[in-house]
Amino acid sequence: LLSAGYTRADMVEGVGQFSVRGGILDLFSPDDQNPVRIEFWGDTVDTMAHFDIMSQRRTDNVDKLTLMPSTEIVFSG
Repeated sequence: LLSAGYTRADMVEGVGQFSVRGGILDLFSPDDQNPVRIEFWGDTVDTMAHFDIMSQRRTDNVDKLTLMPSTEIVFSG
């Protein structure tokens, strides 16, 4: 995530941030209207859902996630 331009935060409050707490990964992709919470069971994704930034509570479940870079990637030739 760091290589893709995301910034680690204690709590996700805006686009381009991610947070890790135990088996939970929160992230806010620039192409999504709401951040996503991914809960792991060991190395396996258990659940994915959008969540509200203000309350930090889960809202609707997510079946799949396309993660876009948070900043432009420039390749040198």
